[in-house]
Amino acid sequence: MIDDTPEDRIAVRLALEAAGFVLQEAADAEQGLKLARSSTPDCILLDYGLPGAEGLEVWSPCDNPAEHCRAPS
Repeated sequence: MIDDTPEDRIAVRLALEAAGFVLQEAADAEQGLKLARSSTPDCILLDYGLPGAEGLEVWSPCDNPAEHCRAPS
């Protein structure tokens, strides 16, 4: 999950972990991209309104699923 709001990250983490999911978190676009590239996530939850980078700008480097992640393009 890439979200700059700590309260949102906590709420999502608690809900997903309670459902049995394993969650990795990043507080900004740069951290999020590093995490996505290093861990090939099944799913990326992305805040569209990140400071300094909108969600689509962050997603752009991950638009080749075979290279960066297993999410569909």
